[in-house]
Amino acid sequence: MQESRNIILSWYDEFIESTSFFQRDPKDALKFTIPLFHTATVTLSEQEGEKKVQKDKEIGESEQPINCLFFKIHVDGATEKDYAMLCAKIYESQQEYNCKLLTSSSSSSCAEKGEGGCFVIENACLKDIVQKYFRQVKPHPGYDAKDFSFDDDDDDDSTIRIKDILNPALLEELLSRGFVTVDTNITTTASEIAALSNVLTSKTVQERTVRSDTVAFIDSDMARKCGIQKQFGILMEVANYLNQNLHWDSMRSGYKPIFPATEQCPLTNPANIQIASYGHGEFYVPHSDNLLVMGQNHETGASLVRSNYRQFTCILYCNDDWDMKVHGGALRIYPGTIDVTDPMSVKAHNVPYTDVNPTNGKLLIFDSRLVHSVEKVLDPYKKRLAMTIWINRPEDNGVSVNVWNENEERVEWYRLF
Repeated sequence: MQESRNIILSWYDEFIESTSFFQRDPKDALKFTIPLFHTATVTLSEQEGEKKVQKDKEIGESEQPINCLFFKIHVDGATEKDYAMLCAKIYESQQEYNCKLLTSSSSSSCAEKGEGGCFVIENACLKDIVQKYFRQVKPHPGYDAKDFSFDDDDDDDSTIRIKDILNPALLEELLSRGFVTVDTNITTTASEIAALSNVLTSKTVQERTVRSDTVAFIDSDMARKCGIQKQFGILMEVANYLNQNLHWDSMRSGYKPIFPATEQCPLTNPANIQIASYGHGEFYVPHSDNLLVMGQNHETGASLVRSNYRQFTCILYCNDDWDMKVHGGALRIYPGTIDVTDPMSVKAHNVPYTDVNPTNGKLLIFDSRLVHSVEKVLDPYKKRLAMTIWINRPEDNGVSVNVWNENEERVEWYRLF
């Protein structure tokens, strides 16, 4: 049993040290605080007890008690949201650590024979807490768009700004058609693409029949390391430009903005942009970045609500010598489809569309509610690369999202921040 105790204490110690957000209590090795969570306190306690185990079902052997070591984690001073987030981190950490335990012969032998006590982590309740909360949670409202913009004093002759790319005519086209494209000088070089390839290591978690690209989410620090701070900066500037130049008084939705959004500046930024790479034969079926889904807005009684806060999708393409008629990979956008509830129906009903050629430096901005697709890449020697930011309009409109990945039993944290 001492070996089991050492295992759980080792896990707990690693868990505390896994992030700078946890601060260990200098007087109690089993206690730590989380200042970000209103100084919540977390304490590990232990006790011995008995657990009944059926040793062999096949021969009908009856349940027998064995000595066990039980651990409890006490959380004090946390809000419901903070508690759920901590439970998720504990669950994910235990799952990873338990995988290591299950591969050790000593633990397996103990579990099979029930000799000398066993190590028990009761995760069922913990998992239920995480699932219940993260299957229906409000998305993160984003960050103040002004915090991602340059001051006019920062201008120099070599700096390309979003105000040098967009203009009133393009904004009018965006509002009237739902999308706009503009060719820019913000191109991505071969060396920058090579640096990005090092972070593009994870396939999308969606079904392969829906989407088959490789994606990564990067923040400003990673963008700098990859040499794409210029592209990152341009994408992050769009929200503030739209806040300052669209006539929001005539575009009010009737819902109350969620801070940091205001009625005068309703758009906010995420912290990250997405990098997506499509290789030969890869695609993304017709979909909406902010679909109408069944739900309940308790303020209005509406039975259909949006699936998130996304208002505009901005994509900067990175592909040299790309011809969508030869290489495939067009971004196919279906104007007038913001209220469609079944995106795949656009094909069955032959809804008119516009194809956008994803050439290096092309900037595409469109209403996130519109149905669109990425057509299959046809060239076996080319990869289609794009950088995307989703600009939010957080409002009290009944939106909630499911960020619990059932297959991988983890929270998709990137969808919350």
